Amino acid sequence: MAVHGIGERAVTQALDLIEAGGRDAADSAQNTGGPSDETGETKAHDLYDTVVRSRRHRVEHCGLPNQEELDRLRDGNIIAAASTAFLFELGDSYLNNLGPERIKRTYPMRTFIDHGIDAPINSDFPVTTPNPWLGMYAAVARRTSSGRLLDTVQNISVAEAIAAFTTVAARASFEEDRLGRIAEGFLGDLVLMDRDPFSVETEDLKDLRPVLTVCDGRVVYRDEGENND
Repeated sequence: MAVHGIGERAVTQALDLIEAGGRDAADSAQNTGGPSDETGETKAHDLYDTVVRSRRHRVEHCGLPNQEELDRLRDGNIIAAASTAFLFELGDSYLNNLGPERIKRTYPMRTFIDHGIDAPINSDFPVTTPNPWLGMYAAVARRTSSGRLLDTVQNISVAEAIAAFTTVAARASFEEDRLGRIAEGFLGDLVLMDRDPFSVETEDLKDLRPVLTVCDGRVVYRDEGENND
């Protein structure tokens, strides 16, 4: 399941729903003499794991989670599908309305990663632009489109931001064996940028542009104004 949740109450409701499905499945197995071990006791705990922890359910956006919700996300192997592009395009209003303390918990990528929670980044297009570099810039710099600094707590590295759009995102859709990396047996998906994202200044991340895009081994975009040899 992918359940939208922005704000503490919404995230709690999403987690309650996902966890209740696991409990209902476990209770049903116990009441009907479902899967059991050699002692005859129902393996309700295993069934809960199957229904909740192995399914990679997602809380979409997952904005403003509190500590209890972070623990539940981690323990349930539930994915926090973060929309960091919101911070770039809508961040000024977030800061004005939430204030400096709550903004530290808004799409908290550093906390997600440090807590062991899979947190792929998304753009939520068409709410915000599909350009992934704006979401990556926001995750690294924690600045809005007007240049306002949101916080200095939740910054992540460029490598972590790129992974959130690639390898972590592939895992969220059970496609980690075919997407997210340039490797043998994977789809030939890649993009060549006009500059090295690991070498540019942080402020320049948002201005990177593609000069070549390959999708499933086919060139689907080429900037003819660049020397692509």
